[in-house]
Amino acid sequence: MNRAVSVPVLVQALAKAKDTLDPGTVKSARRIVLGALQDPDEAVRAFTVNALGRHGGEDMIPALRKVAEADPEPEVDGHSIRRLAADAIAAIQKRAVAIDPGVTPHR
Repeated sequence: MNRAVSVPVLVQALAKAKDTLDPGTVKSARRIVLGALQDPDEAVRAFTVNALGRHGGEDMIPALRKVAEADPEPEVDGHSIRRLAADAIAAIQKRAVAIDPGVTPHR
């Protein structure tokens, strides 16, 4: 399994089992995900951002914000990793508000 596939699987597994994992495992998994957001391979970054948009928590918003502001890949035909990251942030914020309407989205 390559990194472009394995990191999104890790994101999903982390989201589903986060409350049952020991803190060291969560920290290690989070470090891998954060590293993938800076991977030299555009596919790894894009697939990781997509997975975070579907399964990521609010704790990933600061890292996604950095991607949205500074990913090195250019926009092609209206698509870019920067735009994917901005969409992922919006999806995470929408989920957070849906779960707890009293939550104020990260700015």
